Amino acid sequence: MSSTTDFTPECGEEPRIMPRKPPPPHSKGAPRTPGSGRKKGTPNRRTVELRALITALLNDVDYQHRLRDDFRKRRVHPSTEVRVWEYIVGKPKEKIEVSADVTMNEKLATERELLRQLDLWQLEALAAESQALMDKALAMAKAQGLKTAAAKSYRTADDVSID
Repeated sequence: MSSTTDFTPECGEEPRIMPRKPPPPHSKGAPRTPGSGRKKGTPNRRTVELRALITALLNDVDYQHRLRDDFRKRRVHPSTEVRVWEYIVGKPKEKIEVSADVTMNEKLATERELLRQLDLWQLEALAAESQALMDKALAMAKAQGLKTAAAKSYRTADDVSID
């Protein structure tokens, strides 16, 4: 990096070195200057510095003892502890099986077909019994102090009027 010198110093002062202005950035769409930028495979400078710092810390025996004590006393942040366990033991693999979808669709189709065979008064009687069971379950939950979001938002038979 070259610099220019101000040749008009005040009495007894040293000449000041003025930094050179950086070149203007490339205009949009202009090709890069050949050979500019980081070469392929060259790590980022901060990454290298951070790795050196972490390596120095991990090789420090006092740091190792403090970290071990912090782990034992549960003073390490949970996300940090999770990362350490994932690094040492490995990250668990999540497997999701979607085989129940087909059986549920078949079961629902069968139940719909059976319900279509019932008369309107039979369906109304079933609905009333079902509502009575839900009211009983909600009363039991309220008696135990278990007020869930579903219990709060569920409509009781008193809320619904059949005309």
